[in-house]
Amino acid sequence: GANDAIYVATRRGDVWCLDARTRKVEHFVQSHFGPVYGACAHPTIPTRFATAGEDQMLVVWDGHLQLCSQYLPTAARSVAYSPDGKHLAVGCGNGAVLIYTFQKERPRSGVHASLAFYKVVQDCVEFIDDLKYSPNGKYLAVASHDNYVDVYSVKRDRGAVRGARRAH
Repeated sequence: GANDAIYVATRRGDVWCLDARTRKVEHFVQSHFGPVYGACAHPTIPTRFATAGEDQMLVVWDGHLQLCSQYLPTAARSVAYSPDGKHLAVGCGNGAVLIYTFQKERPRSGVHASLAFYKVVQDCVEFIDDLKYSPNGKYLAVASHDNYVDVYSVKRDRGAVRGARRAH
C-alpha cells in the first residue's frame, strides 16, 4: 500500500523504520531509556542541547539528531554547559559532579562531537539537583539534595576546581 513502512520501538526508546518494499532499515529516533532529569541549551548553537538521566547517559543533541553520548558511572539529575560551550558539568546521584570536555569535531569522518572526561569533584553524598556556571565561566554553583550549595572556582588553565560550601 501507500505506507509500506514498519516502525519498531525498542526498550531503550529508539525507533527504527523498516521499508517493507526496499528492506531499507533506518534509525529514525534515538532516545534515553529512562527518566530524563537534566536538560540544558548550548550557549551559542541554538539547535544544540544536552540531556542526562536515570539511565546513566549524557547525550548531546542537535535538533532530533544525537551527536554523541557518554555512559556515566551513576544516574544523573542535572547538566550545564559552560558559557563558552566547551565543557559540560553533570550532577550525579552519588553527589559527584563530572565535567566533560569536547573533542574536535571531524565532520568529514562523520564524527560530529565526542566527549572526554575532564574532572570530578565530590563534596556531597546525595543527588546533585541543579548546577549552573556563572556568566563569565569562572564559577560553578552546585545545589545538592543534602541541602548545600557549593560554589566552585573553575580555573581551566590548571584544571583546578575548588569550592566553598554553604548550607541552604
